[in-house]
Amino acid sequence: MWNYSERPHGKGAPDGVGGAVKRMADNHIHGGQDLKSPKDVYEFLVQKEVTNIRFKWIDEADIQVFDEMLPPSVPKVPGILNTHQILSFSVGEIFYRALSCFCRFPEMCHCFSPSKMRPDKSKDLEEPLTSEVQATQPENPNSGEEAEEELDDKYTVGKFVIVRYDQKPFVGQITQLNAEHIEVNCMVQICGKNIFKWPAKRDCIMYSKDELVSVISEPEPHQRGAQLTKYDWLPFNEV
Repeated sequence: MWNYSERPHGKGAPDGVGGAVKRMADNHIHGGQDLKSPKDVYEFLVQKEVTNIRFKWIDEADIQVFDEMLPPSVPKVPGILNTHQILSFSVGEIFYRALSCFCRFPEMCHCFSPSKMRPDKSKDLEEPLTSEVQATQPENPNSGEEAEEELDDKYTVGKFVIVRYDQKPFVGQITQLNAEHIEVNCMVQICGKNIFKWPAKRDCIMYSKDELVSVISEPEPHQRGAQLTKYDWLPFNEV
């Protein structure tokens, strides 16, 4: 499973694991011990029996085996620039979507309209999900690509935007779109400051195109939530 952050310095579970591992290694060295190679670090961490973190050593031979299993050319994943999560539960098959979700992990959930693909097939690379999965999705008169063509190219699922509601600005993330409207999951602004956080309950509303102010960067992590860049904070205050 892979999860991607739009901003390179965005923090996630891998950053927390990496920080914990680095801290343990640093404390070990400060105690007068040596870790001279990656294998030394691995053996040290395995002996520590760290809770909730599993370590695996991958040899060069293992990497070569997987390299040999790859075909000479692998077809691209449609819409890869807007993809934030890739999951695989069987050999030769992947699921991908614009937004990440873990509500049923390690099982596959149906949130945010995931697509299925078999990279080893030369035809029908992007397969539709089963009718059971599709039935759980909100009705949408247009497919993702058709809707995106009818709207401005910059408005795509997963993008953060500023919207206008009741003459007030709101920050949110696009979760669904069709020919005339865009569904946005809005954040809550804290005390009128440049601090935003997700509400306990999703606040998804359909907005018309004239209520969309602009596309913005993904809000940056903040102690109390998230924060807009100074370039996005200016248009937010001009609404």
